[in-house]
Amino acid sequence: MKKRKSGKKSGNKGKKGNYGVLIAFLSILSLAGIGYIAYDLFFKDFFKGGGIKFQNLKVTNSFGKEDFESGESFSPQVYETNIIDNQSENVATNYEGVKKEVRSVITNIRTNMMESKAESKFVIKKLRIFLYREVGDNISFYYELVELTNVQDPVMTIFSKLKSVKSEGNRLSFVNPKVRLIDYKITPEKTLVINLSKDVNYNSYGSEGVLYSIYQIAYTLGSAAGCKDVLVLIEGEEPEYLGGEGIMFDNPINISRPPKINF
Repeated sequence: MKKRKSGKKSGNKGKKGNYGVLIAFLSILSLAGIGYIAYDLFFKDFFKGGGIKFQNLKVTNSFGKEDFESGESFSPQVYETNIIDNQSENVATNYEGVKKEVRSVITNIRTNMMESKAESKFVIKKLRIFLYREVGDNISFYYELVELTNVQDPVMTIFSKLKSVKSEGNRLSFVNPKVRLIDYKITPEKTLVINLSKDVNYNSYGSEGVLYSIYQIAYTLGSAAGCKDVLVLIEGEEPEYLGGEGIMFDNPINISRPPKINF
């Protein structure tokens, strides 16, 4: 009886061992099946074609295709990429195309910046020069526009231009070419204060010529500075009168209206 019992126990142990092997075998088969399915669904095209395929790779910007191709706008570029499986388009070719487009945009931006800098070196400013015109027995007060390039100091520049104008034909200028603009300033109230040398008091046309020249200078410089009023100083002091005959005039001069003189 003892021998039979021991035989049953050993048989049960053998059956349990076979079940374990069978379960392990079935588990391996299941894993292999799952792996094949994953390969077929997700990785087959990747290994077969060298990677995921890209389709419809294009370059656009916020201003639209026409602006981009014309090169008129240079906004930051947006790259739109649609990733689609089971396609045979060459990724490397598209990538090279994008690089060429980007290089082209960068080149155009650099060219545009260089042209802008070049243009900024030749800024043309139109300024007024006030003169007199002889009409019969009378003269009238008027201005001419002059174009100046790269004006750093419009007041000093236009003053030098005014002194260089000579009377010819019916056009008259009373400014003494020896007079100097010592300095000037613009007050917080937008009044231009000009400090002239004493040469302004010497004029071949007499005291009236001095007054006429003061108006020419005040209106020309005030216009260039964008001021409404111009206060005239001579050698740092406000004059009580002009010329040897002592002609009085309103100081500061309001250049928004015609000068108060009798022609």
